[in-house]
Amino acid sequence: MEKTLRRLLLIVIILIAAMAVLKGRATSQKKDLRRDALLYFHEEDYTKAIEYLEKALKKKGLFDGKLNRDIKCYLAESYYCMEKYSEAEKIYQQLQKEDSDNPLYYLQEGLCCKDTGDYDKAMKIFQKGWDKTEDPAFLSRICEIYIEQKKYKKALNYARKGIKEDDNASAELMYELIIIYEESQNYKKAYQAAKDYCKKYPDDEKAKKELLFLSSRV
Repeated sequence: MEKTLRRLLLIVIILIAAMAVLKGRATSQKKDLRRDALLYFHEEDYTKAIEYLEKALKKKGLFDGKLNRDIKCYLAESYYCMEKYSEAEKIYQQLQKEDSDNPLYYLQEGLCCKDTGDYDKAMKIFQKGWDKTEDPAFLSRICEIYIEQKKYKKALNYARKGIKEDDNASAELMYELIIIYEESQNYKKAYQAAKDYCKKYPDDEKAKKELLFLSSRV
């Protein structure tokens, strides 16, 4: 009886070891496929990149969660670059379920909707991302949409909120504030916003030109 148990235990150990070897081999193959996919990705051959990335995802290794998310990010980006926005959006939704605190997945899903012209859906996604992560980048994206729609009052509210929430207010949000005031023909405030921006980001040549232009309008 004892010998039988020992034999069974030995068989189990052998099976576990064999499984670990196979899974390890699968992970190695997955990494090789990812490497080859990125060569195509950087050459902008997204069709080939997708082919290799999808093959990589089919390999089932051990502890591949982080690696799989990385592969899915490149897969979604490849679809996005090919303007296959619905395919990219689905992958970003999967990634959100796997890692709900990563702002990138919400930002990219929102951009997929924005680039198809579905601004309402894009803003809902950006708002969801803001509620989940409180990353000011979402406020900037919402602000951009309102600027495109010439809804300057709403854009201004989000720009101000983003700057208030972020002590080190991003250059993007501060520059958007200039654009909002300028587009709504409030040149005095646009000029002041440009001065504030240039004081914080003195090496921005584009902003310097904007400041010079606005100085002629006040």
